[in-house]
Amino acid sequence: MALSAKERIQNAVYLLVSRQTIDQITVNDILASANVSRPTFYRYFHDKYDVANSIYDDHISPIRAAYLKTQDYKQLLSSFYRIFYDHRAYYNKVVE
Repeated sequence: MALSAKERIQNAVYLLVSRQTIDQITVNDILASANVSRPTFYRYFHDKYDVANSIYDDHISPIRAAYLKTQDYKQLLSSFYRIFYDHRAYYNKVVE
């Protein structure tokens, strides 16, 4: 199944951040990498930081939902650590 425009934008930001910090990335860089138009970008996001926040939300939402079902605090912490560890290169660049 083909990725939606929103998913292509998120993937583009995720990959671009592997090469440079979020502050160094321009919306034009994202448009070129995601192969979307400027109106399409702004249909889904306010700016590049909004994209980064949506990636974070996508990573954290399943953890939050699982915690609300189980109330297992240890599992919650373990899941947070795993997400940040698995995506450490991305999150290190986002906060640089």
